[in-house]
Amino acid sequence: YGWYRADVLCLLAKTYAKGKVELRSDSEPLADDALASALGNSRMHGNIILEHQIEYTSSQIRNLKTFYVEFFDGPPASSEAKALAGDTITRFKELHDELTALVSKQADYPFLTTLSDIVEELGKLPNKLHKYFLTEFSVESDKWLAIKEDQLDPIHHFMNGPSCELFKEARAYLNAQAPNLESVSLPEIQQ
Repeated sequence: YGWYRADVLCLLAKTYAKGKVELRSDSEPLADDALASALGNSRMHGNIILEHQIEYTSSQIRNLKTFYVEFFDGPPASSEAKALAGDTITRFKELHDELTALVSKQADYPFLTTLSDIVEELGKLPNKLHKYFLTEFSVESDKWLAIKEDQLDPIHHFMNGPSCELFKEARAYLNAQAPNLESVSLPEIQQ
């Protein structure tokens, strides 16, 4: 319509920076480097989809912020809706990576097998869109808080505390004394 390509891209980038639109390509959200690359490549322009940014209510933002504080034990870096959802996604990715590393130690700590299902479910959350965390996530938030309280916190306390070292020493002792323990009854070994 008579606008220069650079003008259109500049206005689009400005509108995106203000949080008024979301851009996606092939159903994947575009942000930061991926967005700059897509906007700079004129071949990709036909695949870019613009969506008007939804205005979220203060209660939706407050619910996610409350969840964030309770689940991650600290305040989020931002109070703006999209940035808050982005912080939540980032922290879920970090938690997923941390728990994946713990699950890989299940040979030494057999009780870590309980984390396998949690890691699988947690792996799905970072792939959700920002609006999911502000509109639909409140249904799941109580479940995740219960998982944190019942499973994640006890495991974190154990693995980061002195009990972990005691467990490792006891396991090493049992492995070293395995030939001697054959003559001891099973209930005493279990104890």
